[in-house]
Amino acid sequence: RPNIPDFTSPECDFESGRVVALAFIHKDIHAAIYADPTNASLWVDGNYAADLHIFQEVRGTYDGGSPIDVPGLGSQDSRVINADRSMVVAIEGVKNNESFFNEIVKSHQYRVAFVIGGDYQTLFMNNVDTSIFAGAPVEEGLDSQVNWACAIKWKDINNPQSSDVPTGIFN
Repeated sequence: RPNIPDFTSPECDFESGRVVALAFIHKDIHAAIYADPTNASLWVDGNYAADLHIFQEVRGTYDGGSPIDVPGLGSQDSRVINADRSMVVAIEGVKNNESFFNEIVKSHQYRVAFVIGGDYQTLFMNNVDTSIFAGAPVEEGLDSQVNWACAIKWKDINNPQSSDVPTGIFN
């Protein structure tokens, strides 16, 4: 029998949406941050500078995941074996940043952390490597804004770990 933990009631009446901040974390430093995500000193460690990229203001969505299932056994019609997860975020700063995205797109050694809510209320962190793609689509209107459109994908049956947001890191 599985050991299923109790469900935790929300601390506030309303948990608002929108991805508002983002971080790419190289897998070599990820374990320490993942083990204690609210510890702000781990996020500002000078040794991590080249392996940790924080965007304090983004706009985006996270799809929550979709199941990958296979035929079940016995009377079970199907069984979930994994999940596809993805997010899309808009990031400001197109000019002179193509090299950053060119290289991070080629690397498959980054994991993602993202903050949701207008009050920067919840941090989520995944625990597997991601696939990142970014481009800067340009609309026709002079009243439009050009941002990096960054698509991040990963496979993981587990939902991202949630926690409080470390003070002073994302906002």
